[in-house]
Amino acid sequence: MPIFDSGDHGDDRLTVTSFGRVPFDLADLTPGVILPWVVVLACAATAKRFDTIARWPLLSVSVGVGLFIQQATMVIDLPRERVESTDAAGETLSATIVGYPSAGHYLWTIGCWALIAAGICGLLSDRRRIDRQMQRQAQHPTKKINRRRQRKLQQWARLLPFTAVGVWTVTVFVPVVDSFNDDGPRIRVTSLGEWTIDDGGDVDLFFLIIWALVVAIAALGAAFAPARWWDVTAVIIAALIVLVLFSYLASPPVLMWDGQLPDGTPTGGMEVGRPSFGFGLWLIGAAALVAAGICGLLTQTKCVRPAVQGPPAGGV
Repeated sequence: MPIFDSGDHGDDRLTVTSFGRVPFDLADLTPGVILPWVVVLACAATAKRFDTIARWPLLSVSVGVGLFIQQATMVIDLPRERVESTDAAGETLSATIVGYPSAGHYLWTIGCWALIAAGICGLLSDRRRIDRQMQRQAQHPTKKINRRRQRKLQQWARLLPFTAVGVWTVTVFVPVVDSFNDDGPRIRVTSLGEWTIDDGGDVDLFFLIIWALVVAIAALGAAFAPARWWDVTAVIIAALIVLVLFSYLASPPVLMWDGQLPDGTPTGGMEVGRPSFGFGLWLIGAAALVAAGICGLLTQTKCVRPAVQGPPAGGV
């Protein structure tokens, strides 16, 4: 059952399963295809004896989340293929066939949820883990445990924004939106706007502002991560990034073009910018900022107000 299918296109139909494109080719057995199969089979094979593997529940959850991420990247950058044909007049026509999510896509989602649910059940049933936690809590006072947790959360709050900075650096080279046209004008949007490394272009001021915000929130996190204003600002910046991405989904950039071949044949077309691999990286950067803000908020401690004593019973 295909994960992606382009529909009825005759011999040019594009179909993708968990083994790659149909018809199958050994060249399609890349690590991105083999690795998910290996980890899923490994989790299933060791499920009955997970009590002997201390980290099996965590492994199962990690595999489920990892497959979700892989599925999201495939949806963001849909499989496509450029085909050419010749009409009755002898003119060469080209088109891009895109594979869209099919029934197997939802089965993949169910499988991810099954792995995550299995890992959660394993964690809940691990009585030895619960006993060890109870022993640690008995050995260490609650205040020390809370302080240690706060320090870890503060460390995460300081480090996670640098993930967003790394993502923004990568998306200077990897487009966020791409029309995937190699034979004519092409739409590409990076973290610097329409500017690209190979073609140049104009640097968008709006994207420079986002760059400045992401770098500033990461730099200020070293000193102000425990501050409430920093946490709220990180979440707001993440919301702004998601809003920009949603705007590209709701209203993708369009480019109309025409021209002439060397033999005088007129040519032209319409290019539509679609989410590329950088789109998923931006989502990861936004999620890192949200997680950093939440970690910072969780470190906030509430001041205990002193109890107000009423007047003595005698009224004095």
